[in-house]
Amino acid sequence: MKRTLFMLIIATTLFALELPKVAYTQNIHITPESDYNIYKLIREGESYLSKGQNEKAGNFFVKALLKAKRAKGSRTISQYDFLIAKYGLLKLTQNNEDLKDYKKMAKSILHFLDKTTNKGKDIWEEGDLGKLQLNLYKTILDSYANILYKESKREDQKLLKSAHFYAQRAKMFIRGDEDFYIKETNRKIENAIAKNPPLKDEKEVQIVKIIKNDTNSTENTLKK
Repeated sequence: MKRTLFMLIIATTLFALELPKVAYTQNIHITPESDYNIYKLIREGESYLSKGQNEKAGNFFVKALLKAKRAKGSRTISQYDFLIAKYGLLKLTQNNEDLKDYKKMAKSILHFLDKTTNKGKDIWEEGDLGKLQLNLYKTILDSYANILYKESKREDQKLLKSAHFYAQRAKMFIRGDEDFYIKETNRKIENAIAKNPPLKDEKEVQIVKIIKNDTNSTENTLKK
């Protein structure tokens, strides 16, 4: 009994140490479809994510990424499932006081998106994957800009210019009135760069939007 408990403690410790490495990895073989067991893990994670149970969701996403990293063959993990898993793990960091892990994960996702979509130029928006890529770009770029804006305290011009860079990139993905918040983010950052007083209607923008499961299809949309 003691030996079993000891082994469980070791396994848990190793798993915890491996989490950051797996969460931030780019080195996973992406295939058109996911292995069935990986697919099931991702869907379980999505189910918990849609209920706001981020930690439980994270456990499934980590297991899926671990399995995908170790797997070989023509079916490992699809880009769609990979992005869902990465975003689910990103949400685990959203309430941390120190947003270092959030920013690291956000950059990891952006790097992957830039590499696979030619910096957003090759997104096919009619498909589920394209819609997910588009919404991830909007959500993460806008939230990253807001984090840097907040950290600048409207005084650090270097941080404000970095915030403006991400906010400007987010503008590339505006598609309708539902994306008006991106224009507001740009407006308040540009106002701060010009060293003007805060805008009267300036509002805090959520760092991370909610990922919600659409029960009518396999598409997941990111909403404010």
